[in-house]
Amino acid sequence: GTYSGGLNKLNLKTNEIETFINDPKKDSSIPGNFVRYILRDSRGLLWVATNNGLSRFDENEKKFITYESKIYDPQSIVSNNTLSLFEDKSGTLWVGTYDGISLFNPKTSFKNYKNDPFNANSISENMIAGIYEDDDGLLWVGTVHEGLNVIDRKKGDITKFKSSDDFNSLSNDYIRDIAGIENEIWIATEHGLN
Repeated sequence: GTYSGGLNKLNLKTNEIETFINDPKKDSSIPGNFVRYILRDSRGLLWVATNNGLSRFDENEKKFITYESKIYDPQSIVSNNTLSLFEDKSGTLWVGTYDGISLFNPKTSFKNYKNDPFNANSISENMIAGIYEDDDGLLWVGTVHEGLNVIDRKKGDITKFKSSDDFNSLSNDYIRDIAGIENEIWIATEHGLN
């Protein structure tokens, strides 16, 4: 994925590069040239998060199937400006966007979650940059300005973490990504790794 040049596919056998860029005249082209995240899911499907939409790349047909936000359809993705992707253990695709989180079950549709300033038990902000599910099924959601949210889907609770002067707190509230390695959770922030 590139910052403004679309998606590049490198053939390791021939060293040839195939480039996919947005063509506004073709619905089957990549929706945006700023590729933020690429994910191959458990079914082998390739998902691409861009600045202008979420796409699934059909590798046989070499075309993109784009899922667009539609203001009149609450079951569409919450925003076209996508930042992050994560597939949980049940096969649900979590899409972090500039305007909240969209859960996508390919058999149904999107379910959207946004910050609600009047609900203390909602996510801390809508710009979602990192998502991870731990071994206990807790969902770790990193934001661009408001730190980390840990969502207990069984209880319906959200625990929020922000940076502070405490040595054990997050080093910064801009969470770049989250990963788990050998029972540890690693949080990449704008100012370091926690």
